[in-house]
Amino acid sequence: MVSTEIVKDAVAAYVRGFSEKDRDGYVAAFLDDAVQTDPAGGPSKHGIAAISDFWDVVFGLCDKIDFDQRELYINNNQAALVFRLVQHRKDGSRVSLDGVDVFIVDDGGKIASVTGHPGQPKDL
Repeated sequence: MVSTEIVKDAVAAYVRGFSEKDRDGYVAAFLDDAVQTDPAGGPSKHGIAAISDFWDVVFGLCDKIDFDQRELYINNNQAALVFRLVQHRKDGSRVSLDGVDVFIVDDGGKIASVTGHPGQPKDL
């Protein structure tokens, strides 16, 4: 069984990657063969290269992201992160988004999968 602290640390590394615009830290939070699906029901990204591309697309649009972790619910090796983020876009606009990301974390503290459940974006 994966400890609560290991799961918390994995999710914290994911959040820091966005908040600190730290691509290397973000990518390092994942297993090499991790799966990312965002949004849920959409196409999945498989492996570090595809997950890195996701980060590049997001920060191709944004100068920074304010990531507010609202709640974190942990059961065994899974977590549900309730959040609000604000994207500061390169065109000067700002967009707010509420959502839930669901994680599975391996014994070594790496993210095996994350599935995003975003709400509707709102212009600020």
